[in-house]
Amino acid sequence: MKQILEQEKFNQKHFYGRKRVTALILERIINNEDILIKSRNGLGKTTLIEAVFFKLKETIKFNRVYIDLSRLTSDKEFLIELINELKIVVGKNTLAKIGISNNSELNEAENDIFALEKLAAQVIELLVMLNDKKTSTIIAIDNFQFISSNLIEQVFNHINFLGDSSKKVTFIFSGTMNPIPTIITDAVIIEEISPKNHKKYVKKVLSDCGKTITKESLNKIIDWSNCETYCVKRVCTKLLTHQKKKIRSNDIDEIFEQIIAEHEVVFELIRGLLSNYQWKLLRVIAKEHKANQVTSSEFIKRYALNAPSSVKTALNALIEKELIFRTNNIYQVT
Repeated sequence: MKQILEQEKFNQKHFYGRKRVTALILERIINNEDILIKSRNGLGKTTLIEAVFFKLKETIKFNRVYIDLSRLTSDKEFLIELINELKIVVGKNTLAKIGISNNSELNEAENDIFALEKLAAQVIELLVMLNDKKTSTIIAIDNFQFISSNLIEQVFNHINFLGDSSKKVTFIFSGTMNPIPTIITDAVIIEEISPKNHKKYVKKVLSDCGKTITKESLNKIIDWSNCETYCVKRVCTKLLTHQKKKIRSNDIDEIFEQIIAEHEVVFELIRGLLSNYQWKLLRVIAKEHKANQVTSSEFIKRYALNAPSSVKTALNALIEKELIFRTNNIYQVT
């Protein structure tokens, strides 16, 4: 728990490059508007949510609920976690008065063919109760692209019943650029932070800890991370606990190896989800760093790929799996 709190403190203290977007989200929440945040993977959606929660503490009193759909495996698991989080906010005394079921009864419901309907109904019941409380509740659901159409129909299509200006429950939905169910049409799009601002961020993090970094090492971090906020912050977290006061190139290489080793299980899992051809194309794009004209005869010949139609099919599969992204016909690994 201490490590989690320290990491949250680190994220809040060193949050950067999102002042305009943060201000926009804060304004909407204060006006009781639900929010949809979208970006490709790695650009800091979760960190943005943390920053919004942190900033809100300075403005209003509120209850906080955060759920990450990427680590849950089923609709039932999500609903049970959401119910348990909402129960904490509602409070034991209120629950006891109305006789809402406890956790053991929820788990038993998993084997019931009507379990989802029961759980969804309980979510709505708890939301209505929260809407009657004096203190506002902000519910952030991260990686919303994993939500099922079933839950959209059973739960989230009903959020409008909470009302508008007087409602006490506000949702923050966060997801990737892949299609997301249309609950909120006006999304807040997160763009990539520039290399210049990333460098300022790394220097600031190290300076606050009495550390310095060479120009070569700084450039190496930016190149390796591909300007993805998640990767930059992972490196910075490692640098904070590094023994040396001056960070050099060999120290950065050591940290890269640590991060890669920590993600070995995820790497193997992704490998198992891909066909041999998809895996080959993914490696090719990673090698190119920024791959363009991938269906051209020259590119196909250079990497011994199959026909353009096969390349297109594999590209679409990799995009759908969110392993690569496309910008102006240039493909990069996420």
